[in-house]
Amino acid sequence: MNIPSSLDEQTIASNAEWIRQWYGTKEAIRYVELEYKERAKEGRSDDPQFSKELKQMLINGAILLGDCTSTTPVSKDCYKPYEPVNKEKKEKKMSYASATLVQTPAEIPTDQKQRKYLAQRADEIYSAKKDEARKHFGLVDAPQPKTVKEFIDFIKEDKFTVEEKYLDRKLPYTGYAPEFIRFRDPSIKEDQAGYDAFKDAASKALKTLKDDIVILDPKEGLEKLREFEAATFH
Repeated sequence: MNIPSSLDEQTIASNAEWIRQWYGTKEAIRYVELEYKERAKEGRSDDPQFSKELKQMLINGAILLGDCTSTTPVSKDCYKPYEPVNKEKKEKKMSYASATLVQTPAEIPTDQKQRKYLAQRADEIYSAKKDEARKHFGLVDAPQPKTVKEFIDFIKEDKFTVEEKYLDRKLPYTGYAPEFIRFRDPSIKEDQAGYDAFKDAASKALKTLKDDIVILDPKEGLEKLREFEAATFH
């Protein structure tokens, strides 16, 4: 917010009120402090008490009255504190015609909560099955070596693979090219086709399960969920 300095007190007060409404009291007070620092640098002979009173009014939630013009020095009379609502008096004045109907949120039925829970559990089980299937079909590499010793052990034990297209590539000046190496046991064969077949079958079963959860009684839905959890798709 770039607001010009050297403003009169009324304009500062108006700006501070606007900033408070849109950005909060802290930003409004910060603006007043910065503005008065600029005025001090310029050697303007303004009453520093105004800055203190204005900040306090912002904190207290006072509002700027419209009859204070820029040509009138700002004073306490230019502000009016918010008045708390007298609940008892307000209730006496209220009529049925002016009353506002307040609708409280309806309680979510138990069966809807149960179905939502079953659907969430179905997603969790499906995600766990995918992780297990990736390992089963050899699609998960070993953890990367974290030390030089671990790196040497991987090389000595032939627990790495390098794609043939990288074999004739020149090494960088460091002589170290881990981006070309996959640290994994070559005896574990990758089976992407097998994993894809698993994923297709499992995702179809998940869709069927979610349909059952929505339509069937939650107890029946729980039985279907347990069948899905026990099933294997590879």
